[in-house]
Amino acid sequence: MKISKGIKEKNMLLMIYGKDGVGKTSLGAQFPNPLFVGPENGTTFLDVARVEDIHDYKSFSDSLDSIIKDIDKLEYKT
Repeated sequence: MKISKGIKEKNMLLMIYGKDGVGKTSLGAQFPNPLFVGPENGTTFLDVARVEDIHDYKSFSDSLDSIIKDIDKLEYKT
Protein backbone atom coordinates (compact mmCIF):
# COMPACT_ATOMS: atom_id res chain seq x y z
CA MET A 1 0.00 0.00 0.00
CA LYS A 2 1.35 3.43 -0.94
CA ILE A 3 0.36 6.37 1.26
CA SER A 4 1.43 9.95 0.74
CA LYS A 5 0.82 13.17 2.61
CA GLY A 6 1.27 16.87 2.00
CA ILE A 7 1.10 19.18 -0.97
CA LYS A 8 2.36 17.83 -4.28
CA GLU A 9 3.88 20.31 -6.73
CA LYS A 10 2.20 20.16 -10.14
CA ASN A 11 1.94 22.58 -13.05
CA MET A 12 -1.57 23.94 -13.68
CA LEU A 13 -3.29 24.02 -17.05
CA LEU A 14 -6.27 26.40 -16.89
CA MET A 15 -8.69 28.02 -19.27
CA ILE A 16 -10.49 31.17 -18.13
CA TYR A 17 -13.51 32.21 -20.18
CA GLY A 18 -15.73 35.28 -19.91
CA LYS A 19 -16.85 38.56 -21.46
CA ASP A 20 -14.36 41.20 -22.60
CA GLY A 21 -13.04 43.51 -19.91
CA VAL A 22 -13.96 41.53 -16.79
CA GLY A 23 -10.33 40.90 -15.75
CA LYS A 24 -9.55 37.39 -17.03
CA THR A 25 -6.07 38.31 -18.25
CA SER A 26 -5.22 40.34 -15.14
CA LEU A 27 -6.32 37.40 -12.99
CA GLY A 28 -4.29 34.93 -15.05
CA ALA A 29 -1.20 37.15 -14.88
CA GLN A 30 -1.22 36.78 -11.09
CA PHE A 31 -0.75 33.00 -11.23
CA PRO A 32 2.79 31.57 -10.94
CA ASN A 33 4.79 32.04 -14.17
CA PRO A 34 1.83 31.90 -16.61
CA LEU A 35 1.88 31.20 -20.36
CA PHE A 36 -1.02 32.75 -22.29
CA VAL A 37 -2.44 30.90 -25.29
CA GLY A 38 -5.15 32.56 -27.34
CA PRO A 39 -5.99 34.73 -30.35
CA GLU A 40 -6.91 37.89 -28.46
CA ASN A 41 -4.66 40.83 -27.58
CA GLY A 42 -5.52 41.01 -23.88
CA THR A 43 -1.89 40.51 -22.84
CA THR A 44 -0.57 43.44 -24.90
CA PHE A 45 0.06 45.68 -21.90
CA LEU A 46 1.24 42.95 -19.50
CA ASP A 47 4.77 41.61 -19.09
CA VAL A 48 3.85 37.95 -19.58
CA ALA A 49 4.78 35.05 -21.86
CA ARG A 50 2.38 34.40 -24.71
CA VAL A 51 2.13 32.01 -27.67
CA GLU A 52 2.19 34.05 -30.89
CA ASP A 53 0.45 33.46 -34.22
CA ILE A 54 -2.77 31.85 -33.08
CA HIS A 55 -5.32 32.74 -35.74
CA ASP A 56 -7.72 29.82 -35.83
CA TYR A 57 -8.87 26.75 -33.92
CA LYS A 58 -6.21 24.49 -35.47
CA SER A 59 -3.29 26.69 -34.41
CA PHE A 60 -4.86 27.00 -30.93
CA SER A 61 -5.36 23.24 -30.66
CA ASP A 62 -1.86 22.49 -31.97
CA SER A 63 -0.36 24.86 -29.42
CA LEU A 64 -2.26 23.21 -26.56
CA ASP A 65 -1.22 19.75 -27.76
CA SER A 66 2.43 20.84 -27.79
CA ILE A 67 2.19 22.40 -24.34
CA ILE A 68 0.49 19.35 -22.84
CA LYS A 69 3.08 17.05 -24.41
CA ASP A 70 5.99 19.04 -22.95
CA ILE A 71 4.33 20.39 -19.78
CA ASP A 72 6.96 18.92 -17.45
CA LYS A 73 9.84 20.37 -19.52
CA LEU A 74 8.49 23.92 -19.74
CA GLU A 75 9.45 26.69 -17.32
CA TYR A 76 5.84 27.88 -17.08
CA LYS A 77 3.81 26.94 -14.05
CA THR A 78 0.34 28.04 -15.19
